[in-house]
Amino acid sequence: MKNSQRIVFLAGLVELFASFLILRGVWSTTMSLKDVKFGSAILAVFTVLATLIFYVIPGFRPYPVLSNLTALSGLLLLPLVCELRHP
Repeated sequence: MKNSQRIVFLAGLVELFASFLILRGVWSTTMSLKDVKFGSAILAVFTVLATLIFYVIPGFRPYPVLSNLTALSGLLLLPLVCELRHP
């Protein structure tokens, strides 16, 4: 397996793990806000890194950056919304 394939595979595992944490936190009966915060933070960092790697460094492309900015905003607001729903 090439190094690039390993990196992509590892990135996919990180995304799945973070998504699992968010879903587990939201769907649990007690609403584990710690899991939601941690999973959202992991995905937010992943989104920033992926945006920098693919859309900023080789040549700035504004539309994909703005699209990822909206996803990043949603990830940062998710724990706050969950906290409002279940104080």
